[in-house]
Amino acid sequence: MPDQQNMITIQLNGEPGTLPEGSSLEDLLAIIGSEGKTMATLVNDLIVRPENRAGCTIQAGDRIELLIFAGGG
Repeated sequence: MPDQQNMITIQLNGEPGTLPEGSSLEDLLAIIGSEGKTMATLVNDLIVRPENRAGCTIQAGDRIELLIFAGGG
């Protein structure tokens, strides 16, 4: 487990959180248990498509929104 000096602070769905430095958006989804789910991902108001999540490195202060699609009627 990384120590605190290797952690960055982010905002995830409006809430503060920490993440290991150098993590990708795909890593974040794995950490929170959301990998493989159908969702929209935005980093600093920019949409990140599923095929680009592994290459999207999260930086300190980034604002990340995860929008999960729910069916219904």
